[in-house]
Amino acid sequence: MQVETLKNNQNIVWNTDFQNYLNQIPFLNLPLHFECSKGFEVPNIDLNNGIVKKYIPEGGTIIGKIYQNKNEAAIIYMYPADILFPEISIFNTNGKEIKKILLFEENECVREEGYFAKTVGTITPDYKIKTKTYTCRWNPEIEDPSKDTTIVENIKSIK
Repeated sequence: MQVETLKNNQNIVWNTDFQNYLNQIPFLNLPLHFECSKGFEVPNIDLNNGIVKKYIPEGGTIIGKIYQNKNEAAIIYMYPADILFPEISIFNTNGKEIKKILLFEENECVREEGYFAKTVGTITPDYKIKTKTYTCRWNPEIEDPSKDTTIVENIKSIK
């Protein structure tokens, strides 16, 4: 087993391969603001690295680490890699995924005739996901669809 000391001087013992994978992923600066119609900046990670290939989920793009402590690590991935469906995966010390958290629910970023939904949000320094979703159903013949706008706010905890 490898022992790594983080900035807070807490000793972290992890599976060596998985720790090597985590070492390839940069920490994200919090608060992290996001919007469903925009992507994330993708870090420069060597995707040909054998350890990265071993642990990166199929079809996923790595965005970055949210946190790592002695029991778990949280990483944001996007699925599929070319479309914005970000989720947070939380792993235990052996590299087993123990929890998934979607940043956007299925209907939170949709534009089609008569309906629009857009979500904006923040991951806070205390590991909360705060989102605000604007939805609007309208008759395309009406000039001002904002009269039909609904705003839904949610807060999820990562930890």
